[in-house]
Amino acid sequence: MAESNSDLVFPRNARHPVVDEILRDAGRHPANVKTAIHSADEILHHALDIYEGDWDQALAHYFSTGLKILAAYRRVAEWRFGGFGGVGELLDFASGFGRVVRFLVGEMPAARVHVSDLYADAVAFQEAELGVRGFVSTKDPEKLPATGSFDMILVNSLFSHLPQTTFLPWLRRLVELLAPEGLLALTVHDASLVLGLVGPSGFHFQPSSESWRLDASEYGTTYVSEGYMREAIAKAGTDLSWKRLPRAIVNFQDLYVIASGGTGDFSTLVFASGPKGFFEDCAIGPDGIFRASGWAVASRADVPVEAIEVRLGGQLLARTEQFSKRPDVASHLGSRNFLRSGWGVEVRFPAHTSRAFSVLSVKAVSRAGASSDLFIGSVSAALLRCAEHRIPK
Repeated sequence: MAESNSDLVFPRNARHPVVDEILRDAGRHPANVKTAIHSADEILHHALDIYEGDWDQALAHYFSTGLKILAAYRRVAEWRFGGFGGVGELLDFASGFGRVVRFLVGEMPAARVHVSDLYADAVAFQEAELGVRGFVSTKDPEKLPATGSFDMILVNSLFSHLPQTTFLPWLRRLVELLAPEGLLALTVHDASLVLGLVGPSGFHFQPSSESWRLDASEYGTTYVSEGYMREAIAKAGTDLSWKRLPRAIVNFQDLYVIASGGTGDFSTLVFASGPKGFFEDCAIGPDGIFRASGWAVASRADVPVEAIEVRLGGQLLARTEQFSKRPDVASHLGSRNFLRSGWGVEVRFPAHTSRAFSVLSVKAVSRAGASSDLFIGSVSAALLRCAEHRIPK
């Protein structure tokens, strides 16, 4: 049975200009994507906390990161199976309320997609709303009620929260569920994110997370070194090969791709990571010109930032390839390679522009063609956000 609208924080069949723009930008027709969000979805609530209650920005974060995560997994599926269409049975483990699955079912039959989560309401929601098959997970890996095997298993942001007592047991259990020639793709926080905290063991756990429903001692925040992962994978099963893809998930979490049944040619599994940066300030002057500024740097030294692009309602209004010196950014990031990272743009909006409903998009684009959203939302939201940042704390 489908959830009633009272159980949804974003109603079924609702339309929102920011969400529609994000979907169109990703090549998806808004009417073809199930956009309902369950009221208990912690990912959306966490986004609302990050953006201090800004609904537009929280929705933009929720949907855009879901698409980016799927894009990373799609690249892996293309490498191994020729795409999601070549995957027999797929399991999204610790799937939450379907932030990624809602897009995945647009790329392969829902009948071949399985989901599992500790939250029974999350599993039921995805079964009813997205047409997938699901089973409720357990805290004990040995009691997981999974049968059969899966050609591809996705595990986004579970191992980045597990304590050492369950980290390896869960890795072993999921490897057991792989079909011959199957693929396990999981994400972790690398030790480099917390320099100095990860000791010789290569493992560091903090008993805190964004979840309000799970015990922090069982689901906190975890950081691991590549050396730790190497040993864990070796202990998890035999005949496994693997590759680490640093910051492949939204320029933050590392993606580990673990293949069973022989070695794949991992040399062909490459990613074009988008830049990272910040939309710092904006205003509309007395002359009616919208001016915005910020910084952007390459996620990889060999794929530098090429340009900043500004769109309104999907139409390109400005593009700059000029970057100024930002010693503060270089100092903060610890490298003079990032010195020329400052950007600034000037745009005169069309006369009919609605500040409340016209969707503004500011992107950083790499020379490899990968892009990252520095801002997406209404013009009013951009102006308000920038004005609030200028207020002394």
